[in-house]
Amino acid sequence: MVTAILLGEICCDECGDICHTHFEECPVCKQPYAGTTHYGDPRDLELHEEIGCESCKADFVVKETSSRMNGYQWVLERVEE
Repeated sequence: MVTAILLGEICCDECGDICHTHFEECPVCKQPYAGTTHYGDPRDLELHEEIGCESCKADFVVKETSSRMNGYQWVLERVEE
């Protein structure tokens, strides 16, 4: 299991909606602000939902979450191929 911080990307200043989720840093490839396969607010992710890194294609399953000031800390389990 790994711990990752997920951040929401704001669509635009006009609407302020979160349109895409990013890793603060992917736990596998270490790419800063790596995009994920989850479009929308990271708070909408459910337990046992899958999320992947767009940079290295690593896949994870959500196991646990806790809120943080600038993002959300998630416990993820890597899905091995």
